[in-house]
Amino acid sequence: MDLLGTSRDSFQLIMDPAAIRSSSSYTKQLVISKCDLSLLNFDFLRGFARLEELRLDTTSNVKPIENLPPLTSLVGLAIDNSQGFDDLINFPARAFSSLDHLYFYNDALSDQAVDIVLNAFLSSTSANTLTTLTLSKNQITRVPSQIVSLPNVINFALTNNNISMVNTGAFSLTAPKKIYLNNVSLDTIEPNAFQGDYSYAEIDLSNNNLVSFDYSVFQPVLTQMAGIANSTGSVFLANNPFSCDCGLAWLIRDNPNLLKATIGGTCANSTSFEDLNPGGYINC
Repeated sequence: MDLLGTSRDSFQLIMDPAAIRSSSSYTKQLVISKCDLSLLNFDFLRGFARLEELRLDTTSNVKPIENLPPLTSLVGLAIDNSQGFDDLINFPARAFSSLDHLYFYNDALSDQAVDIVLNAFLSSTSANTLTTLTLSKNQITRVPSQIVSLPNVINFALTNNNISMVNTGAFSLTAPKKIYLNNVSLDTIEPNAFQGDYSYAEIDLSNNNLVSFDYSVFQPVLTQMAGIANSTGSVFLANNPFSCDCGLAWLIRDNPNLLKATIGGTCANSTSFEDLNPGGYINC
């Protein structure tokens, strides 16, 4: 069911608790779009035992979501193009029994707001069921530390934020599948930032400011990816100004077999990694 206004903030949504109660036994998806939520009492969703997907799109004043009632069948929550997260004091993670995917896209989320949301999940049952976490196009400046405590997250997106550094152990994950760190102004990745089984992982680092392709960062994951036949594991590197000096000898001269797990790597002069001559590193 869609509840639509004509434009952002033009429609303050007020819902009678009984307004759509008759559909509570069969509604599986609900979208609230283009509304000011400041006067909304989410208690109108109490008893929606079959609701699986809830989406807030282009909404403002989202603070009332703190009082979301239990939605035991919900597997997906998406909040897109919305405002008001700086006013949050808590997040209703305990309303969900087994949330699988959580999306926040273009919501102006700050690091503090992300901490409030994810800390709430750490103390909920969904901490063990969440597999996909998207925090793209927000105002995040660091990789959230909580992700290493969400044991089943395999897909994680931070695209279009402003994260200049990834710290050691930031992505200590069991067996990730997709990590999106593209277009985040990234220029530094510390040694052993990626820990766990990355054999089938796709790491997107494209469109950043990376200059160094360090052994201590990439050799462990590339070895895992390249060591399995038909693995889809790869590191996407397009549009980074890599320095192809002696710091790259470990790959081009010593481990050229690992190149197959890289995609789009180029030097600052536009020479692709695959076109570099191993003989040029003989004196390194």
